[in-house]
Amino acid sequence: MNFLVFAAAVATFLVCVRLTRVVPCVEEAAADARQVVGVLSAADIDDAQKEAAARSASLSMLGAFLAILLRSALSFGLPLLAVGLCIYLGLVSSEAMEAAATNLYGLIAAAVATVLAWKLLR
Repeated sequence: MNFLVFAAAVATFLVCVRLTRVVPCVEEAAADARQVVGVLSAADIDDAQKEAAARSASLSMLGAFLAILLRSALSFGLPLLAVGLCIYLGLVSSEAMEAAATNLYGLIAAAVATVLAWKLLR
């Protein structure tokens, strides 16, 4: 039961990452950063335009940082909440979950759950 709960938590993490769209948010922030670097390195743009682009990008990247932070917290928090609920209900013990997470077989189960969930979500 311990390994099943552990593997389900890993699969839940992947589902949460997919549903919260963390990866597209990170990709969008990286694209914004590349665009600003292009503007800042362009020789034909004057300093006032470069400064305006940098200010705009800083606000955009702050928003992206907060969005990524919130989405990541949800993606990590929901599986931890589910494991905590299983511990609270007495389905597993915290010591058993710790042992499952540090056991070679637990890591293999997590890897298998990760691959299966990733393939199912594509």
